[in-house]
Amino acid sequence: MAMEQTLRIMESEAPGKRGGTGLLLLVIFWLIGTPVLAYFAVVRLMNGIDGTDSPNPKLALLLVVATAAAAIGLPLIGFFVALATRRKVAAALFAAALVALLLAARQAGLLPIEQVFSSSTSNEPEVCTGPPGASEGVPGC
Repeated sequence: MAMEQTLRIMESEAPGKRGGTGLLLLVIFWLIGTPVLAYFAVVRLMNGIDGTDSPNPKLALLLVVATAAAAIGLPLIGFFVALATRRKVAAALFAAALVALLLAARQAGLLPIEQVFSSSTSNEPEVCTGPPGASEGVPGC
């Protein structure tokens, strides 16, 4: 009897109703956590410029990596959770956020996509082509 009631309860639950709380928490952590991490990363990177305190480069790098991981990782996790729970609208919103973030990073020069897919990459050293007296600023000199 108890097994039949459990099965009815499980069957009555619609497949799209699961995971809503988890997705909401991901959005909250993403929208609040990423700017907070970015703030601390900027503060840590800027600390010591005026000579008051020596910067801690390891901590600054850790905060920058944590900010990037939160900015990209949380929407990516949300996208896969939304797909797994069959929430198409949520998956589309997370995918749109990921695309927007990647495009913004590319525009800011943080993603060197052109360098990765460039066919002009070579392992050979550049040769100086400038005249001996005016070689300043010439590649390879």
